[in-house]
Amino acid sequence: MDFIMCDETLPVIEDIAESCQNPLSLLIVRESNTPDGFVKLQLVINDVPCTHIHLPNVWDVNIPLECLTTDSLGRIVLFDIPSTPDDYIGSRCMNKPSAKHGPIDIVQCFRGKTWPSIAQEWIFRQRLFGWPLTNTIHEIASLGCFVVRKGHPYSSDKNLEWRISLSLQERKLMFCLTDVQYKCYYALKMCNRNLI
Repeated sequence: MDFIMCDETLPVIEDIAESCQNPLSLLIVRESNTPDGFVKLQLVINDVPCTHIHLPNVWDVNIPLECLTTDSLGRIVLFDIPSTPDDYIGSRCMNKPSAKHGPIDIVQCFRGKTWPSIAQEWIFRQRLFGWPLTNTIHEIASLGCFVVRKGHPYSSDKNLEWRISLSLQERKLMFCLTDVQYKCYYALKMCNRNLI
């Protein structure tokens, strides 16, 4: 079972104009070779996306420096989730989104309050059989997204990447399935988790 632990102190944004609401935020950045569904999180301080020239200013930020690095383009990016000594979550292996705590996987993440732009097509695609309903689609889009610490396994930047997670939306859609559809979905999910 997965348990999501979301840190909302650092908002995830896609448009730099959204950063004016918070002194610190994380800007979703992508490159042409970034795999679909994966992003980097660039540190933004007072509306300014941080690069290597801003390193002296980063010392004043309430994020441990060991969670930040510069990428190949000189951007200061977050590559791990800041933790405190009080955290009861054990340390994670590199490039793993969760820590095992008995039978429970604890997934730490950040939250974007808007639907990710790389998933816009899903909202507007033509649906032949009317599923899901239009109001369900709008409700799902209003949930935003999570970003979890997991890079694409074949990416050269996998230790800097974060995966966009739409787990809340997936859960919402599950409740719109018929009983037979749900059983099929669950069986396929178990096959994916255990066999693939």
